[in-house]
Amino acid sequence: MTEEFINFKNFQRSQVRHWFDFPSEHKNKTVHFYASDNEETFDKNASMDWKVQGGETPTSHITQDRTYTKDQITYKFNSEGFRGPEIKPSDAEYKVLHYGGSFSFGSGLNEDEIYIHHLDQLLKQKYSSTHYWNISPANTMFEVVTMIEEHIAQLEPNAIVISAPRFIQPSDFMTKAIKKTSTDKEIPKVFLDVKMQTKLHFRDIMFRYFNLICSQYNIKIIMQMHQYKMWIGFEPKIELHKNLINMKIENSDFIDLARDCRHPGTRSHKKIAQEIFKLL
Repeated sequence: MTEEFINFKNFQRSQVRHWFDFPSEHKNKTVHFYASDNEETFDKNASMDWKVQGGETPTSHITQDRTYTKDQITYKFNSEGFRGPEIKPSDAEYKVLHYGGSFSFGSGLNEDEIYIHHLDQLLKQKYSSTHYWNISPANTMFEVVTMIEEHIAQLEPNAIVISAPRFIQPSDFMTKAIKKTSTDKEIPKVFLDVKMQTKLHFRDIMFRYFNLICSQYNIKIIMQMHQYKMWIGFEPKIELHKNLINMKIENSDFIDLARDCRHPGTRSHKKIAQEIFKLL
């Protein structure tokens, strides 16, 4: 690797902003850049003629095969700061409620390039009318589980699809507490131990809760498990309800890059949409 390329990779990593912390700042707004898909990153990618390797572990095997312009991608936010239709009831025959992080949000893509849109187009071939809601970006799985029952009661979806965001954020209250109560040498180990145990306990409780939701509301839940490091090794250890599907997404399922050269592109999203459609 050249020094220029190494510096660029380090720059890419530095651009992982906490986009999920800011949905309220973008209520009813339309912008051309957002979070990892920012103008500074665009300029860096363009300066390399878009000959860029994927900047995340699941996309690191992919080389960008498209070029982009600055006004090519549009992010339109609804009145609650999410990307997609307003969060209000629909009388469509088949309705899907989506939750997730940057993948379901569609970082570096237009809304009609995201798997959520592709899935809706497939469902229209099967049902007389369809509708979806996209609660993205969501911060953590803690946020997702606190919203589900309220949204089920309000929206009455036929299915829920979750593109799992993080369990917890590295900048949350745990980091602050550990830094204030531990010595410098203890901090890395204490934080990792707490984070690991939190994940293990939350994983089991989360899937037990989803089992209850499937049973109580007779609803199907598809849980996408991406191969990011925070999800590797955290597959469910309990028996799942027949309507709760753990969908493991391999890195090889991603075949192209979005504009930010970090996240999967629209061909990857189409591929995932087809797999979800089979499960529904």
